[in-house]
Parts: sequence; C-alpha cells; structure tokens
Amino acid sequence: MVLSIQGTITFLRNNKKVVTLNCPLCRGENHQKFVKDRKRDYYTCHDCHLVFTGTQFYLTSDEEKRLYDFHQNTPDNKGYCDFLMQIVRPILGDLKDGHVGLDFGCGPGPTLNLLFKENGYDMDLYDPFYKNDKSVFDKQYDFVTSTEVFEHLQRPDKVIDQIRPLLKENALLGVMTKIYDDSIDFKNWYYKNDMTHIVFYRRETIEWIANKWSFDYKIYGDNVIVFKGK
Repeated sequence: MVLSIQGTITFLRNNKKVVTLNCPLCRGENHQKFVKDRKRDYYTCHDCHLVFTGTQFYLTSDEEKRLYDFHQNTPDNKGYCDFLMQIVRPILGDLKDGHVGLDFGCGPGPTLNLLFKENGYDMDLYDPFYKNDKSVFDKQYDFVTSTEVFEHLQRPDKVIDQIRPLLKENALLGVMTKIYDDSIDFKNWYYKNDMTHIVFYRRETIEWIANKWSFDYKIYGDNVIVFKGK
C-alpha cells in the first residue's frame, strides 16, 4: 500500500543541490546508512528506530498493484487463514457483543472479516487498490486490523493519523508485520527482499508509536502488535 508523498526535501546550499532524506515515520534526519544489498540501500533512524529504504527504491502504484494481484490470499487458502488467526485470537479476547471492526488494507481477497464473522463480529473493508470505500473514514470502530500493510507504507505516520480518529475510546488496533531485532541478519533477512516492503519496525519503534499516538500495546510473537487507545 503506497501513499505517494515525497520523502525528501531538496534545497540549495552554497549553490549546490542537497537532498535531505527524512525518516518516513518520525520525519527526522537523525539516521545513518544501515545496510546495502544488491538491490537497495537501507537506513536506520536513531529517534524512532525505524529501518527504511531510500525513496528512489519505491515502486509506482501500478508496479505495486501488479505484484499484489499475484497474491493467493483468499478464504480458500487454509494456510492463509491459519496465519491470520495469529491476530484474530488476541483481539477476540477484548471484544464484546455488538462490536464492529474495520479491516484496513483488506487486499484482493478479503478473509479476516470472515474469520471475525464466524465469531459473531462484523467488519467493514478498506483498501486503496481493491476496496477504496472512503465512507469508512466517516465512522468509528471498536477494532481495526491492518495485516501485512505497515511494511508497505511510504508514510506510516500519515496512515496512523488516518486510523487513529477511527478508533472509539479504548478501541483496538491490531497490526501484523514482522518485527526486526538486531539478532536478525538483516542483509540476509527474507522479509526485506519483497520490493514492496520498504519500512521495518523494531520493538523500540512500536513503543515510539504507542507514545506518539497515545496507545497501550502488547506484542504477540514476532509479528503481531495490538494497540489499545487510551
């Protein structure tokens, strides 16, 4: 999922063009080169601890959608359903009768909503490519899920700003994305090899997000974060 917002600022210093790369999450400049592999350069932010690619490696929306169209993520795929249950289970424990959710970034084959439906909870759907129903932004929800979305975002701060007003008081935001930590050999990490994956979150990044947007949170395993509005 791409939000096409420029990630660099170009200006003149001593009559020479200088390009300043901003962190996609905190917008700061306190970062350094982290890793270079055969395809891309990566940076690490010293403020929010995000790892991210340079903007020159972003795909266009059309290129990105072509890759998503190949995904076999449908309700008929048992492995995919089992994968999604990792985020369904911790959220179910906090829900009450009548609660309604939103699947933010539902993809071409919405599935998470069916898993919640089996447990008695309805969900609206939103995806900028496949279900661009902007009426969801006029509502509020008891829970919002965003599975395998946050690693694709050019501006995760803008997306969180979109989602935060959709949450009722004490509502849940469930995010599924692989969490990076320094025990992982990033240069050989399979998760960063997907060219649509451009930002990667450490546990410290998750804490930074929670503080910035007034969430409590719990982490489940290495890929599920459940934020709760304060």
